[in-house]
Amino acid sequence: MNNCDFVEQCNFFDIHMANKPTTANIYKNLFCDLNPKTCARYLTAQAIGHDNVPADLFPHMKNKVHVILAEKTACLCRQ
Repeated sequence: MNNCDFVEQCNFFDIHMANKPTTANIYKNLFCDLNPKTCARYLTAQAIGHDNVPADLFPHMKNKVHVILAEKTACLCRQ
């Protein structure tokens, strides 16, 4: 298995999956255990730090990663 480096810090399951254990297990298997590099949260955390991962970013939302990174880069450039 390719366990995620950020699994201990990730609050996704506490926030969004607390009452959805079956769905949580599917997400954990697909993203945390089998292939973290397909997880939007992992990609964002790796690029800009775990503390900068939006709480509403779901693992399957890879299409939003580039938007988040662009926004973060724009904020850093203004400082």
